[in-house]
Amino acid sequence: MYTLLLLVTCYLSCGYGETQMTYLDVRMPDVTTDVDDTYMCFGLPLNVKTTSYVVGMALLGNKSRIHHIGGVICDDTPIVGRAWECKGKPACKKGGVALWGWTKRGDNADKWFLPDDVGVPVGEETAYRYVAIGIHYANKMKDGETDDSGIRVYFSNKKHPYQAGLLMMASVGYIPPYTEAFHADIGCVWSEEDTLEIISFKVHTHEHGHLVVGWRVRNNTWLEIGRMDPRINQSYLKPGSQGMEIRKGDTVVVRCVLENDSNKRINFDHSDQDEMCNLFLLFKYMPKHPLEPFKAINCGSNAQTIDLSKEFDTLPVFLNKTFP
Repeated sequence: MYTLLLLVTCYLSCGYGETQMTYLDVRMPDVTTDVDDTYMCFGLPLNVKTTSYVVGMALLGNKSRIHHIGGVICDDTPIVGRAWECKGKPACKKGGVALWGWTKRGDNADKWFLPDDVGVPVGEETAYRYVAIGIHYANKMKDGETDDSGIRVYFSNKKHPYQAGLLMMASVGYIPPYTEAFHADIGCVWSEEDTLEIISFKVHTHEHGHLVVGWRVRNNTWLEIGRMDPRINQSYLKPGSQGMEIRKGDTVVVRCVLENDSNKRINFDHSDQDEMCNLFLLFKYMPKHPLEPFKAINCGSNAQTIDLSKEFDTLPVFLNKTFP
């Protein structure tokens, strides 16, 4: 039942217009965990002979049991047909892209769809022929409990003029002890020729984050992309200005505001006991080749060493405040 592609009709309520799509349900095969903070992965071949386009994903499963889940398209997976522990390990053999995820913190959407003119090509002629899920189980399960949570991946055979991409920004370093409002800043310069149009943004922290804000800086002019309290929402949201572009030479700046009331420093890392400062920008662009791989860009800054006042001639008032 895991590899069957089914034909469904999804109407305007799905956010992708009135069109027919196929979908693939990828679920954990009734896994169990006997320790806290367990990461499990599971992958399947897409079995798509002709090129199709991923246009959306939706959560399947038990929200009370999983901490967060991610859907990944892959060149191949290390194991096919059974789940494996993957903490600190990639879900794909060589190349893969995490397209969408759901997290327990905040009021988050159960499904996600790209705009009607955007898709991610998958199939035998592309770089992506497998799909995988990764689930973080923060707490061990009780005796006899199992979980089959997963993700529904939606496909369209319609050719899309624009390709999707993702800019993932993250802090490294730590939050010092007894800090009421620690500022973790990130600054990344876009140096490629492609012009990106921001579709949506998403913020992510763990329990110590209070606010994440992103800006585009062009010629010392700051334009806010968006802001969100991660305790309220960690879903993809529309940017502040529709049609906002990132061009060569622009800088994307992020500030996370976090607190630490303990006597120990909190590192930026992946476990539930650590903290994270992330801004994700989902964008569209015109590909040079219709089947080129998904453009996934990672960028980060060290929270202890970055100094925005030395990087820019002017700063918005918000960045000069000790607490927003």
